[in-house]
Amino acid sequence: MFWRKKQNNSIFVDYKTDCKRSSFRYNLPETKSMELTIDNAQVRVINISAFGVGIENNNYSEGETHNASFTLPGRNARISTTLTIIYIDPNNCCHCEFNVISKDEAEAIHQYVFERQMEELRNKSTA
Repeated sequence: MFWRKKQNNSIFVDYKTDCKRSSFRYNLPETKSMELTIDNAQVRVINISAFGVGIENNNYSEGETHNASFTLPGRNARISTTLTIIYIDPNNCCHCEFNVISKDEAEAIHQYVFERQMEELRNKSTA
């Protein structure tokens, strides 16, 4: 009798980092831009997770709290929240934390991040 070994075509997400965040942050490539509105001003999103965003600094300061809203690409729901600027790095990226976000909004962001990760992995495996 011959036993054929099954092929495993699964894609595993392997993410190694020194970052101690409780959720994965997705870095948006230039080709997949997303904008966030802060106090009626448009700001480019650099990265996103269910608990916060990284945005371009538009004369913001650490510790400031702002009203913000955005729409995830490919989804209809607009997410409105307040965020606090926790840290501004040397590349002038404001690392922000969402102060109030519903479970449904956090889940929508998680889903968006997961879908983008899988899309990137598929593109890498076919390249």
